[in-house]
Amino acid sequence: MKTIGIDVGGSKIRAVRWNPSPFTKGEGRVEKLAVAKTPGSTAALTRTLRRIIGKLEDGKRLKVGAGFAGTVKGGIVIHSANNRFLKNYNPARALGRPLGVDNDA
Repeated sequence: MKTIGIDVGGSKIRAVRWNPSPFTKGEGRVEKLAVAKTPGSTAALTRTLRRIIGKLEDGKRLKVGAGFAGTVKGGIVIHSANNRFLKNYNPARALGRPLGVDNDA
């Protein structure tokens, strides 16, 4: 199943649509890539994530996972040294959709 992976960094956001190999576990190919500047507020980040996800989904709802630098607990970004505006940010709630969220280490 195709999925979207997003890395929210301090200066840029990188995202891919991944198509896994039906033959070899852990292998596959990047079908599409999106890059954007990391904005400076949660509202702007939510808009940017929504735009990136829409671009990568191409009209088909896919599973999405996102990695954030910082402390993540229960899908909530508690804080991030790289993005100080991220305090108790719940991306799944902000985007209104299921979203896997974890630390990007």
